[in-house]
Amino acid sequence: MVFASSGTITGFPSLPFADFISDIISRQGHASMHSETATYILNFLKSNQIGHYAGLENHLKNLMGSQRELSHKFNPIRKQLKELDEHIKQYKAYTKYKAEYKQYQQDYNNQLPWKKKSFEQEHSWLIKKYSDTKSYIDSVRNDKNQIPINAWSKEHAQLSTELQKLNGEYQALKTQVDDVNKIRVKVYDVLRKEQQVGQPKRHIAQSNGGCEANYLWDDFKSENFKF
Repeated sequence: MVFASSGTITGFPSLPFADFISDIISRQGHASMHSETATYILNFLKSNQIGHYAGLENHLKNLMGSQRELSHKFNPIRKQLKELDEHIKQYKAYTKYKAEYKQYQQDYNNQLPWKKKSFEQEHSWLIKKYSDTKSYIDSVRNDKNQIPINAWSKEHAQLSTELQKLNGEYQALKTQVDDVNKIRVKVYDVLRKEQQVGQPKRHIAQSNGGCEANYLWDDFKSENFKF
């Protein structure tokens, strides 16, 4: 008798993979898996039309690929947000020091001539702060020589919303990857136990795109799946 990873057993009616796994679980008894876990796994295999163990691995790999592709979208958004954060931070500092510098100029002009130098030295930190923030802001003005604070704030809000959405999608995919991997491990364990109690070197016929490929239970190794 030849077991097939697609669920086909030579000499018997063809079985879907889920039913094939269900049959093995039934023989192994509750010691191998809780009934609720078994039901969850079997429903997953059926609803996702998993036809064999390799199909389960491919399903997991596809999810992981989608997760990686999604992760690549984070960096450009985070980079732009970081830049906008700096623009807004510098704008706030510039606004603050501009007002203080204006007051400093008025106070400086009211100083007696022999006190002006010491007054200027006392406020050198303010002069530098204002000069530095002004230089930064002047470098990021728009084509109309305006400070586009409203545009920065709007873009920041839009990007933050987009980042939050992407993060939600990423976390959902991460949960799927974790769940499917747990299912993969459980299915592997079921097949492994069947190997251990079955005949040595029992052949398994794996259907792949209409082509039959035979391999041994001894060749069935989880190491073939790499994260």
